[in-house]
Amino acid sequence: LSTDATSGVEVLRGPQSALYGSDAVAGVVNFRVRRGQGPPQARTTLEAGSYATNREKIDIQGGNDTFGYSLVASRLEQSNGRIDHSDFEVQSVTGRFDYDFSDTTRLMAVVIAEEDDLNVGTQATGPRFHLFVDPDASAEKDSGLIGLDFTHWVTSWIEGHIVLSRYTLDRDAFDFPSTGDAANFQSLTEYTKGIAHLYTRVYPCEWD
Repeated sequence: LSTDATSGVEVLRGPQSALYGSDAVAGVVNFRVRRGQGPPQARTTLEAGSYATNREKIDIQGGNDTFGYSLVASRLEQSNGRIDHSDFEVQSVTGRFDYDFSDTTRLMAVVIAEEDDLNVGTQATGPRFHLFVDPDASAEKDSGLIGLDFTHWVTSWIEGHIVLSRYTLDRDAFDFPSTGDAANFQSLTEYTKGIAHLYTRVYPCEWD
């Protein structure tokens, strides 16, 4: 999970299905994507660390009282991990676009895409915590999220929302046959979920 362009994290305990869909039965961790603001700007970040780890990131944002945009693309790679065959590469793009039609009406669009390539360094082959290095095990994951949030203040204390979103997940795990493998398998998972709901927030009073 990439935290690029995240402006805050909200943790909600207990059932939240009314706002976040049928899977939110025990709680929600809501990562808020920042709104672009200020004059157009671009920033590039390069990082390097132990175990041949490197990270590159491009951050673009800008906006005014009417329109805002924020786009972050990043790549994180480890090619010589502490544990054999534990290397990985993660690429992600996070974007948010806002348009204010008026002081009371706003449209927000969020797009998130991520591609993961992982080596599976260990698997259980016997007693607890007994690990076996399997050089043939690997996994791939592609995920994407598109969301639209149309907001309108009906009155000064009633805020209405129409939210549309679509999430896709394509996850593959491979362990091709070779001498010494504890298990050989190929697992494919495809998941798509769409959500459409209408909700309101009521602010009966102001807090100083």
